[in-house]
This record gives sequence, C-alpha cells and structure tokens, in this order.
Amino acid sequence: MAEIILHSDLNCFYASVEMNENPSLRGKAIAVCGSTEDRHGIVLTASYPAKRMGVKTGAANWQAKQACPGLICVPPHYELYLKYSKLVPKVILVTLKSK
Repeated sequence: MAEIILHSDLNCFYASVEMNENPSLRGKAIAVCGSTEDRHGIVLTASYPAKRMGVKTGAANWQAKQACPGLICVPPHYELYLKYSKLVPKVILVTLKSK
C-alpha cells in the first residue's frame, strides 16, 4: 500500500472554530485576539469578511478595529482549537475512504 502524505492548511482556523461554536458569528467580521490588558493584544486570526476589510494577522487590536470599525473581537479558546485540530485527520480519512 502506498503511503500518502497530506498537508492541510486550515485557513482562519481559530475564527472558524469560534463561528462553529457560536453560529451568530457566522458571516461577520470577527477576529480572535490576544488580551490588550494582559499583553500587547494582537490579532491571532480573522474571518474572511474581516480580512476583506483589511484586518491582518499580527496587527495590534487597535489597528484591526481602525481598519474594520464593526470588528467583533473574541478571546482565544485554545482547548477548543486543540480539540478541533485532532478531529481534522479523522474527517480527512473518512472523506478519502468514501471516494
């Protein structure tokens, strides 16, 4: 049996997880941001609508809000991202087997 190596690039992963957990965020300009109070506060990832408005990964929270005044900033939930990232290979495997 041939070995298959598959690289999965999960664009906007943190934002996608947040939208899956909270469907009211779907289709909106959201950014998962570090805490301004605890650290410097930067954008960890942004949804596609936010990216279209100029929100960039690594930008300071204030810069992101300047670029996209209606931006919804949500705190990161790393335990959820870990849970979802462990599901990705299983989903891919099931998809490959069904073909």
